[in-house]
Amino acid sequence: MRTPRLLYAGTDPATGTDFMVMQYVPGETHGFDDPELMNWLPDLLDQVKLIASHPLPAELAMDIPTWQRQMIQHADNAYHNLTPEHRARLDQLGLGPLSDYVQPDLSRAGEPTFFGHNDLFMGNLQFDPQKKPWILDWACAGPSDPLYDAGFFLERALSSASETVGPATDMWLDRVPLANPDVDAKAVLRTYQAMEDWRGMAMVAAKVPRTIAEDPGKLDDWTLFYNHRLSRHPEPPWPSVPRDEMADMLRGWV
Repeated sequence: MRTPRLLYAGTDPATGTDFMVMQYVPGETHGFDDPELMNWLPDLLDQVKLIASHPLPAELAMDIPTWQRQMIQHADNAYHNLTPEHRARLDQLGLGPLSDYVQPDLSRAGEPTFFGHNDLFMGNLQFDPQKKPWILDWACAGPSDPLYDAGFFLERALSSASETVGPATDMWLDRVPLANPDVDAKAVLRTYQAMEDWRGMAMVAAKVPRTIAEDPGKLDDWTLFYNHRLSRHPEPPWPSVPRDEMADMLRGWV
């Protein structure tokens, strides 16, 4: 895998703080809707396949529904541990815990997880002087669904209006096939999109008031952010908030 080598890990005797020294990778990051994405995506997918080839330790081996249940429970725990002020905003929005909207897919029982990065997005890729992508930040690595990195990456790399979404999705599914070919991959990607939409709307509510207070022009941006994500889930129990009401609500948060 093309990833920085760990050179040293230890504890600072003066402070007791753990630290790591890692290989420096010269280069640059690319932004959202990168016009060159289809040129370097095959290289990244080769890296993803190499990641998946590393076996999980026996104590971390599980099937897909068990892993999904852990992911949902982790999100629910985060939701219930939010500050009262943060929770009050989500209550006003009508957004409950993730388990209200997503459940484990029991039809995939027995389908094993594989080793995955679990946090692939443009900010965790570094392109070296030869324009080769390196994968950074392995804090979330561990058991994964082969489709999770795909959904997470494509959602955070491309806008829904981009003409690249379809070809990039097809390339990912062709080059990183599922162990069970009968799985409806597009339906699974929609599930993970719902998880990402929930995470985005729930967690950013903490910083929305501050950013709007600092720049009132951000009100329109955040209104669009919330309305766009809710529009992708028009059925209950997802909340439905008209654009004008959303703007008034966010203004009230400030």
